[in-house]
Amino acid sequence: MADGATAKYLAENIMTINGQPVLSRALAEMAVAQPADGVNFLSKWLQTFAEQEEAKQWRGREEALLKEEREKTQQYLENQESRKKAKEKADQDVETLYDNLLAKFNDPETVFTNTGSGDGMWQDLVDVVKKVCNVEAAYLGSLVSEGMENPDAGPFIMYDSASAGSEWMVAEKTLAQGVGVTWAALEESPPEEAFAPDAEVKKFFWRPPEETAPVPEPAEGEEPVERPRLKYYPVNIPCVTDVDSVHYFDMTRLGAYVAVPLVYTSYYSPDAIEEARKFEEEKKTEAAARKEAEEAKEAAEEAEQEVPPEVLEKLSAEVEEKVMVLPGFEEKRVLCFDTLGTNRYIDEARIPQVLALCKACAECKARTEIKQVDEQALEQIDATKTQTEEEELKELQATIDTADQEALTAEQGAAEEEELKLVVEKKFAYSSARQLCTQKKEAIFALKSWVCCSKEVQNIVLGLALLFGIPKEKIYPRNKNVLQWEKLKYLLDDALLQSFQDKDLAEPRKGLKPDEKLSNIKSLIPAFDDEARAKDPCLRSGAVFMLHGLLTAACEYRTSHLDSLKAAYARKKAEAEEAGEEAVKEFKEPPPAELDDDIEE
Repeated sequence: MADGATAKYLAENIMTINGQPVLSRALAEMAVAQPADGVNFLSKWLQTFAEQEEAKQWRGREEALLKEEREKTQQYLENQESRKKAKEKADQDVETLYDNLLAKFNDPETVFTNTGSGDGMWQDLVDVVKKVCNVEAAYLGSLVSEGMENPDAGPFIMYDSASAGSEWMVAEKTLAQGVGVTWAALEESPPEEAFAPDAEVKKFFWRPPEETAPVPEPAEGEEPVERPRLKYYPVNIPCVTDVDSVHYFDMTRLGAYVAVPLVYTSYYSPDAIEEARKFEEEKKTEAAARKEAEEAKEAAEEAEQEVPPEVLEKLSAEVEEKVMVLPGFEEKRVLCFDTLGTNRYIDEARIPQVLALCKACAECKARTEIKQVDEQALEQIDATKTQTEEEELKELQATIDTADQEALTAEQGAAEEEELKLVVEKKFAYSSARQLCTQKKEAIFALKSWVCCSKEVQNIVLGLALLFGIPKEKIYPRNKNVLQWEKLKYLLDDALLQSFQDKDLAEPRKGLKPDEKLSNIKSLIPAFDDEARAKDPCLRSGAVFMLHGLLTAACEYRTSHLDSLKAAYARKKAEAEEAGEEAVKEFKEPPPAELDDDIEE
């Protein structure tokens, strides 16, 4: 065993090294050289061979290490290039996002949309600005100066839209007048001294470069060049902790803050609708007169008669392209964004971009409102459509009534008291009105395309909402006690129609506030005669006709039901009194007013 191990050792370490036949090669070299001192030759040859092998192994290790380093460097460069391309793509995506929204706002065909539920184009604006400016949060506020729940508190800014993660701003927060630095962005044409570094009250206005650039001296005889000025200026605070007047809704945090004004002319008003109606009616009258003149000319020419001079004069008159001009009012909003909590600056180069975006957004909103007001006006002056629609509704109502007549007769026959027969009659009338609304619900939902309506129509929707238990926060705008059609119209949906089906108007209503009681709801029902409808074009709508009929029928049904309860109670009480003192003592039935808040003594 020892001889075998020795032989193996000698074979691996003397006869061959790293797989090479060392000793045999050395002896072969010595045989060729035939040195005088063979031992010396062999020892030197083996030493040289060992050194060469060691150098070869070192070079191998160095080459492997170099190759590894090259691969790492190549991978690093590839990663760097990949990150660079990813950043460039991300930057390009952000710029594309900005460009697309700007182009969308600037497109004359774009219709500004806002669903009233926190999304739409206001939300698009907020989301894009957050990405473009690389900020922590963006939120859009609107100035509220009328219809506040607490008028003594004065105007405030209420936040309508916010980027993801800042939704609590919309749900909870308002900014009272004079609090913080944001209000300066809504200050119209601030005086030049407000921009001075030593101004008594610093407003932190941001000015575009063209306003701060030196004004060239006018040539001799020329008027001085007037420096361009914005009407409203953004507020820019690079480091909020440097400014004591900054208001924090949460806690004090490091970062930057910018507020950009967004002011536009709104045309959502009865006056604008009225002017649009007048414009379209005049346009329609002029078109009809011209058509009549053309027909008169054709008739005269066919009869080979001379065309009357007044006809020729009318046809030769140049047709003036009139432009509809509507009365409007300023709506003020402010787009705010910050890096609070991240302690990053906001790139000031982005402020002009946001200003341009806000300007385009404001113009798009104003254009859309003019178009929507005009469309509503055209709908309301279409007498033929109104008449056809009303005839169809009356015909459908008659069909529903006929189908229910047999059941009505049977139920009335089973009723003993007259007041119960009246209850049955009113119940079926209410059921008929409800069926009509359900079958023609699309016409009711179409009212959401209206941008403005009369107080009478708003009261009809309000009355239905109160009667069917819609909570106040869904009826009134947040922090306001004045109805707004922009909020109210979104109640006209399947959920409201379903509540008509689910709600039993014969059930007691307890815990009612004064404005929720039947007596108040009945006072909301407007007159609906020919005179009222002639004065108010909104009341001529078939959908309003249905809603008015439903509210009237619902109130009459509930009133008759409550009257029957009071009559039944009065009968039982009278019977007890006739039966004697003992019967009166045993009469324990509570008065109806204690059971239902709609019964008022």
